[in-house]
Amino acid sequence: SKHGAITLEPIAPDNFPAPLIAGSNSFFAKKEYGSILLQEYSTELFSIRYSIFNFSKKISLLFNNEKNGLRSLLALQNSTKIRFEKNKTLSLLQDQYVLVNGGSTETITFNKTGEYKLFDTIFSQNLLKQLGSSFPALQQFFTGKAVPPGKLQIKAHRFAPHQLLGHAADILKSPYDESFRKFYFENKIRDFLFDLMVDAAEEKPDTKVSHTESASLQKAKHIILSDISK
Repeated sequence: SKHGAITLEPIAPDNFPAPLIAGSNSFFAKKEYGSILLQEYSTELFSIRYSIFNFSKKISLLFNNEKNGLRSLLALQNSTKIRFEKNKTLSLLQDQYVLVNGGSTETITFNKTGEYKLFDTIFSQNLLKQLGSSFPALQQFFTGKAVPPGKLQIKAHRFAPHQLLGHAADILKSPYDESFRKFYFENKIRDFLFDLMVDAAEEKPDTKVSHTESASLQKAKHIILSDISK
């Protein structure tokens, strides 16, 4: 941003008044124009980043996402404008998501005063590699190959179905302690990924799924819900 680099400081749950994702690494920064809270939870299968921004004026921030993989970005509160590399720009409205494949540098503009919440998820190739045949419309995202710089792949943004929003809410309010948390998150992420792929593969949200396609989707769901981490 024009305000310079922002340094995020690690915080502990006991030292922060707002609830944090259980087991996450959390970081916080407060400036004259507002505050930023980032919470990250990662395993070998996926990474979650939940970001809460509170701003007192319009502001643009530059983010560098180095991880090269399939990523979903879901706007849970308020709308933003995102400019990806090569000037690919989109407006991400509240309750909309976008699929992005490849590491990218992006500028997110927060157009007005208020609170913004973004739910950002990156899926590992181990979680994705068996799904390509079930979702031919998304074949480009399942190659398993790193996306070259400047070749960022973006799947047009759309409103998330209620199931997807529900999975995100469940993940953010995990009720379990450390002994059950990883199992809970992994199962919720598989549910999230399945419903994300089903929705993103449909060119028209109201298109009915054929019997053959339904069988294929059930097979895909079985793959996702199985323990493919072994």
